[in-house]
Amino acid sequence: MLSLKELTELPLNDFMNLVSKHLKKANFLVNGRCQNPNSVIEQHDIFNAQLKKHIDPNKEVAVLSALPLFYLDYKGVSALTEFS
Repeated sequence: MLSLKELTELPLNDFMNLVSKHLKKANFLVNGRCQNPNSVIEQHDIFNAQLKKHIDPNKEVAVLSALPLFYLDYKGVSALTEFS
């Protein structure tokens, strides 16, 4: 796992690649599409999808990093399309 210092020194393209992968995972969980989301993914939607698809049937959760979701919320979808 990268330390915070290492993360701040990560080249922008590598950072955006990591962000994109995590957002695709979240979008697949919530919307069933393995692509960058075209809108902000709400926390309650993630919870409901986790509950329906993982917690209730299998007693497990899909692990998502919060940083990409914060980035999407703060910068918006347009920030993702600049690096696609």
